[in-house]
Amino acid sequence: MNGEPFDDLRDAMSTSGRSMKKAARRGAYETAQAVGEERRRIRIRTLDGTDIRGEVFLEGTEFERRVSSLLNDERTFVAMTDSEMFVNGRRVAHAEFICVNKNAISYVLEE
Repeated sequence: MNGEPFDDLRDAMSTSGRSMKKAARRGAYETAQAVGEERRRIRIRTLDGTDIRGEVFLEGTEFERRVSSLLNDERTFVAMTDSEMFVNGRRVAHAEFICVNKNAISYVLEE
């Protein structure tokens, strides 16, 4: 100990305070930069074998803009735009907007 019993403790607190401030500034900057939105084309295969191809809208941070995040969120339906439905490889319908119940989905592929 240098002089007073709390000198070492004050130095440690001062140093950690500076590094915490830098980390907080860096974290706020990175989060602000990463938020965005995008559209992705996907193909959904339903349990009855119907293929639905269309676009989904993803928003949030880069980590949140994943198709798996869309499937795992609390919403019951997946909203798609500019979609086409295929049965046995034949196009049977086109819709500007469609909602697909997540319970009816067998699998999802990104196109």
